[in-house]
Amino acid sequence: MAQARRLAGFDAGRGRPRTVDLRCAISRAYYALFHELTTRAAQVLVDGELSRPPSREAISAARWFSHTDMLTLCQAVLGQKGLRALRSLLVEAPDDLARVCETFVTLQSLRHLADCEHSFDVDRRSARSAALSADDAVQRLRRLRAGDDASYVRFLRLAGGAVRIAKDR
Repeated sequence: MAQARRLAGFDAGRGRPRTVDLRCAISRAYYALFHELTTRAAQVLVDGELSRPPSREAISAARWFSHTDMLTLCQAVLGQKGLRALRSLLVEAPDDLARVCETFVTLQSLRHLADCEHSFDVDRRSARSAALSADDAVQRLRRLRAGDDASYVRFLRLAGGAVRIAKDR
């Protein structure tokens, strides 16, 4: 998260940061949120709980998760995707989780533009907004974790393969 903030020009003084740094800030903000989600999902699947730091095995298992599946799961929380089986399981998602999912969907789209679209016109304000949004989402996830919210734990468990199963139904 700190790298995204630095690249976005926080505390940089006057002048425009390089476009490549602004693009990287957006990408880093997205990946900070993605890695927080996947680490916690792996922790629930491998360690069985969220109350202690993730094990080395859980951190390694975080690589099992795909960006597309996490996007689909977040869209199901927001009621944006047709996977009824997932939406019905996530109907009671708390506001913090819905906000995290909104941020994830937005940041993934921005990351794609920043990393792949040469015509994407990025400015300092957009890069800072992405960094702040990711930071807010990570803080919301930490509150959900501390509160041991059952809907959040269900979301994390579903991230471990439910999207692929629901697509096959």
